[in-house]
Amino acid sequence: MTGVQTCALPILEKLQELDLIAAFRQFGLVGERDVDSFAKLQRSAEGRAVSLPGPFSETDEDVALLALGFAKGEVGSLAVPYARRPGA
Repeated sequence: MTGVQTCALPILEKLQELDLIAAFRQFGLVGERDVDSFAKLQRSAEGRAVSLPGPFSETDEDVALLALGFAKGEVGSLAVPYARRPGA
């Protein structure tokens, strides 16, 4: 382990305790509708991805869902949110 990795350990431990949804709410980045939509998102069968329900429409709601989608991951099991391009 390098010195940089050792210094990062306390930060990583704090991030593991972080409630992403609560943090986004606290800073006013997501609203109740966003959180309700987030609850309907599901991880892929492999557990590595979270797809938005429709194509990306460049709205604040889509951006909020992409950010919230990371909360579907777990410690040691990253889930990456994504949206399809329109017409794809």
